[in-house]
Amino acid sequence: MQTTNSNSIINCAMLLSLGYISEATTYAESCGGDGSPGSGWGRDKDEDDNHWWRRCIAVSAAMMQPAKYRVRRGR
Repeated sequence: MQTTNSNSIINCAMLLSLGYISEATTYAESCGGDGSPGSGWGRDKDEDDNHWWRRCIAVSAAMMQPAKYRVRRGR
C-alpha cells in the first residue's frame, strides 16, 4: 500500500464507519478502486470502537485497490 493513497483510504474508512456504504463505494471507484465492501457489511452489536475502526480501515484499503480483470483469450 502506498502512503500517497493513505488520505483516500482514511476518507473511505470514515464514510464506512458512518454507515454511508454507497457513498464509500462511489468514492473508492472515483479514486480508481475496485468498489463495494461486500454484502453483510456493518457493525456488530458487541464490537468495540477500536476493532470497528480497524475493520473499517482494512476494508477501505481493500476497496481502494485497483480492480483486477482477467484477460480472456479466444479459442
